[in-house]
Amino acid sequence: MANLHIDWQRPIQLPKVPRKSSLIFDTSDVPNVPGVYVFFVRIGTNTTRVVYAGSSAKLQKRLTGHQNNHKLMMALLSHKGSCFMVPGVFKALRGQVAGRCIKTIERVLIRSFLEDGHPLINVAGTRISTEYVVSTLPPGTRFVQESIGFEKRKPK
Repeated sequence: MANLHIDWQRPIQLPKVPRKSSLIFDTSDVPNVPGVYVFFVRIGTNTTRVVYAGSSAKLQKRLTGHQNNHKLMMALLSHKGSCFMVPGVFKALRGQVAGRCIKTIERVLIRSFLEDGHPLINVAGTRISTEYVVSTLPPGTRFVQESIGFEKRKPK
């Protein structure tokens, strides 16, 4: 089992621009390092709908570019509620290649969100082999420092 470590940052709220179909957000606090990110909508206090999960070798640059992604912005705005984005910085262990590791984490996040019934718009990344997430995250905790491991999926 490989340990892949993501240090989740604070969620960034995406304020809606009046009379425009876009969201403008500040990415200056996001480091420009390899990592993953999740766009989601919080509806009320107990419901979250994940809309997009991705990875990038340069988080800040990629997230800034997403502000011009019309398909993503429309998907976020189509839900009632507050829109957020949360970046996660990849912390490589000795011998880990960041590019391969963040792609693996992205695929597992996408598969997990789809299995939970979230309306993802990036389904192209769902064709992954049989992997699932083994997490050491305490129950009830969200978007915090987490250690993720991957194992072969057990047959049903």
